[in-house]
Amino acid sequence: MQSAQQVWLAGLGALASAQEHGEQMLDELIRRGADLEQTAREFSEHSLDEADKTLEQASASMRNHSRQAWSKLEQAFEDRVSDVLSRLGVPARREMDLLMKHVEELNQQVKKLRASAHTRFDRTLNTGMRRARDDLSDLARELEEVQLAAKRSMKQGISDIKKAIKDASR
Repeated sequence: MQSAQQVWLAGLGALASAQEHGEQMLDELIRRGADLEQTAREFSEHSLDEADKTLEQASASMRNHSRQAWSKLEQAFEDRVSDVLSRLGVPARREMDLLMKHVEELNQQVKKLRASAHTRFDRTLNTGMRRARDDLSDLARELEEVQLAAKRSMKQGISDIKKAIKDASR
């Protein structure tokens, strides 16, 4: 019984204390509740941030791993296709690039040869035209000389005929 009475008295003391310090206790409980809420909020935000970071790292790792796996798969596929094409006699990309480079070099050489040939042709044509002009000039000179000789010869012939006619009429 004594313990029941003590519990009763402790309850009355708590009630008296609550009445006396009630407003202060209520303010203290509100402050502690707000602190606890803030701590819980910070903890949950921190936990969410950590979870986001962990999830982002895991996601980046998975993306990297999948890229590597995809790259290996692509390489294996390219190797197999290359082997099949090689067996069929189809040139590889490096060989095609090399052939294209040689074709381009040959095209450049052909352009240079064409330009050189045109230059030589023009020179030859000019030389031939000069020779033809000179030959034509020589021929014209010779023709003039022949005409002059023919004129002299005709004059001489006419003069001889006139003289013969004069002599015959005498």
